[in-house]
Amino acid sequence: MLKTVANVPLSFLCERCRCCRWGGEEFLVLMQCGHEPGEVAERIRTAVDNTVIMHGDEQVRVTVSVGVCISDAVTGETVHDAIDCADRALYKSKTDGKNRITVYSLDA
Repeated sequence: MLKTVANVPLSFLCERCRCCRWGGEEFLVLMQCGHEPGEVAERIRTAVDNTVIMHGDEQVRVTVSVGVCISDAVTGETVHDAIDCADRALYKSKTDGKNRITVYSLDA
């Protein structure tokens, strides 16, 4: 099931983006392109929501909560700062009801 969900983001990312398993059931996507991260995250969330996964003889539907951190990376933040920001956004998505996107910015 995790493998099926993990493959969904790949179809929405360009060659300059990276997606990796971050731990447990969490994935990290690093976008270094001109695409709007919140829009990409919403497309991924919707695609996962619409994905039917077979588990034995049963169809299973899963959802994802997404935390997005936007940074132009020129104001002194580190990658760790951006990951921490995205993690806080993810936690907010989960506590606000799951299956949603929360976008924070380090540049604000």
